[in-house]
Order: sequence, then C-alpha cells, then structure tokens
Amino acid sequence: MPQLSASQLKTSDGCLRQWAFKYLAELPAAAGAAAQLGKDCHTAWEGWLRAATPFVETAAVVARTTNTDPVGGLLHDLDWERDYVDRIVRVCTAGVRYLPPPMAPRVEVEGDFTFEDHGVQWRGYKDLVYQDAAVHVLHDHKTTSNLKWAKSAEVLRGDVQLNLYAQHEFSKHPALEQLEARWMYVTTGAQVSTRLVALTVQREQADHACADLAVRGKRLLELYDERPDPNLLPLPKDLSICRAYGGCPFEKVCLELPTGEEDPNELF
Repeated sequence: MPQLSASQLKTSDGCLRQWAFKYLAELPAAAGAAAQLGKDCHTAWEGWLRAATPFVETAAVVARTTNTDPVGGLLHDLDWERDYVDRIVRVCTAGVRYLPPPMAPRVEVEGDFTFEDHGVQWRGYKDLVYQDAAVHVLHDHKTTSNLKWAKSAEVLRGDVQLNLYAQHEFSKHPALEQLEARWMYVTTGAQVSTRLVALTVQREQADHACADLAVRGKRLLELYDERPDPNLLPLPKDLSICRAYGGCPFEKVCLELPTGEEDPNELF
C-alpha cells in the first residue's frame, strides 16, 4: 500500500492533476528558490538544536551546495553566495527565540515517521518535538515571504499536517490527552518578522480530523490503483492556483480542455 503524506493531501486539495503528475506520473519538479531557502534554513536550525552549531557555519555549507551545479559548477557569483549566507543567518536568528536551548534533553529534532491510522499508511517529517515544563510541544518551522500567509490558530485547527502529526504523537504516547502545537513563521525578506501561532490540540479532536483525512486519503489510494492519465483528471475550479508559489511545475504538460468540452469538475 502506498504511503500518503500531508503534502500529498494538500497538493491534491489544490489541484488533483498536479498531484497526479507528481505522484502517479512521477515527473520531476525542481524546488523553487523560496522552497530551497526554507529547506536551507531548516538545516541551519537543525544544526543549532542538535549541536549548537552557529548559523553562519551551517549557512556557509548549504549556500555553497545550493550555489553549485554538479556539472556546470557555480550558479552565481560569490557575492550572491555571501548574501545568501547572510539571509539564512538573519532568518534563523530571528526564529531562535521560539526554540528550546540547543542540545536540551527530551528534544526530538528533524525526525521522519510512518504510521497507520484509520486504514491509511501515512508518513511525515517533524521539525521538532519537546517538553516545555509539563507541556508536550509539537513545533514546526515555516519560512514565508509575508506574514499574511501565516495561518491563524483557527485555520491551523483544521490543518492537514498539524492533525496528522499530532495524531502520530498521540499514537506514540497512549497516556497523552493533549499537546500544544507551535507553528513558527519567519519572513525571508530584508526586514525579518516573526510570528508564533500556538494552540492546544486534544486527542479526540485530532482523531476526529484524521478520520476525515483518511476518507480523502483512500480516494487517492484508489487513484494509485487506477493510474489515470493526469490530464483526464479535473482542473481546479479556481485556476489562480496554477500561478501560486511561483507557478505549477507541470504547466507545460498540463492540457487545458478544448473549447466546447464538458468541464471534468462536473464529472469527477
């Protein structure tokens, strides 16, 4: 049985075709610049939490990796690389106040997981889990261009990733009845801003949310069995999503409906 993830479900919610191009057709999709910066900041936070590695040290390593093409060598000049290092350091330094001390006890940093829930196999990757006094904390790092994209506590309560990750924590700790989710947002522009969104998640709430996620996940599993041509799946009703996050990586292979054909959204 294929393992599903929060990102798969979120992608399919936005555009089923994009999900199918990526996960059924397995077409390559290069990470955009914003996603790469977020990944590199995660690496720097990980080094800090695990071993108190200064951000500038990790940033120098990941900047060189990001700036290097295996065949063609450097992608940008060294001024770009120095600016990129400075950018990572600014972002990570701004967010560090929301993190536990480095090398603290009972802290789980950057860990992947798999589990079965409501008949679906899920996988994921948690940024950080730790104990803050008597509070069991599930923490996620988020980098963003603008805090307008930060989700409110109300919106996060129904978030796919938050509920799946909380459900896994509850499955690991049978005596745990509630935890605190802390989603840390840090902007990546010249002027760095931060926001911490925190909410208490009850075991019963997460289980109820994940029962619904399993229903949606089982439909994706059916598509894994059926293996349809991605272009036969419906387009999203709001096509603005095709331009979101720097644009769809599969735009060149996605065929729009010829004029006069039925809307497949009415058929699916």
